[in-house]
Amino acid sequence: MSDISLPSALAARLTSLKSTTSALNKGDKPAPDVQNTSSSSNEPAAIVMTSLTQKAQDLQKLLDRLESSITTITNSRAKVDDVVASIEEAGGITVRARDLLRTDAGYEGNKDRILELESRFGSVMKKIDQLVDSAAKDGVNLLKGESLTTPFDISGKSAVLTQGLDISTRGLEFRDANFTSLESVQDSRIDVMNALDMAVTLRHLLSSDLILMQTRQEFSNETVKALSDGMAQAPLSNPIADLTEEAASLTALQLRQLLSTSDTALAAETQQFLLKQF
Repeated sequence: MSDISLPSALAARLTSLKSTTSALNKGDKPAPDVQNTSSSSNEPAAIVMTSLTQKAQDLQKLLDRLESSITTITNSRAKVDDVVASIEEAGGITVRARDLLRTDAGYEGNKDRILELESRFGSVMKKIDQLVDSAAKDGVNLLKGESLTTPFDISGKSAVLTQGLDISTRGLEFRDANFTSLESVQDSRIDVMNALDMAVTLRHLLSSDLILMQTRQEFSNETVKALSDGMAQAPLSNPIADLTEEAASLTALQLRQLLSTSDTALAAETQQFLLKQF
């Protein structure tokens, strides 16, 4: 077999393959590229750290927005509770006015007391508007029908839209109080009942979104913790060292596949004989 010749490219590949195979059989790792070892050995860990850090920062931004929205909704819901209590107070006033009008003395016999109740009803309406005006938080007032968008991902594609309702006396369409007759008092009672329904509806909407956001907040906090743990552990491992042997095996396999399918390299039976030696 001393006269057998191989193409130069094939010979070079065979030499590389035999060297790699020999090293693997001895349990050695192929010598690293001296030129790139110092810079590349830490590169995977740096990439992992950068990725984890970026994800943690993105999540923290979302958490900040979540916290702000939760504060706004919590504050708004508390104001709605106060408005509901005021509407119920107004309802109680109409009941007392109605009862006075149903007595034998009627309006004329109870005029002073009825006018006092009418004035108290007007004061409650002003109180409701003051509560609504004070509900603004970070430029958003859900009690005036404004909306709040809370993103659930950094791109903003996933988000919760909290739609408020206008529960000011104008938004609730309260009519001016007039307690001079049973019919006019009944009108005020109807306004009270409609207003109560609307305010309670807003409270339910806010409570539902609040639960959703608090759940998301808890999940995001756990994710940030997991990322922090990952960043703490990432520098302790060396991905290059762990993958060196696998990479060498892959290189040998690729060379074998290349040689087995090369028409030029396997043109002669004597060359096939040589390849079996590796």
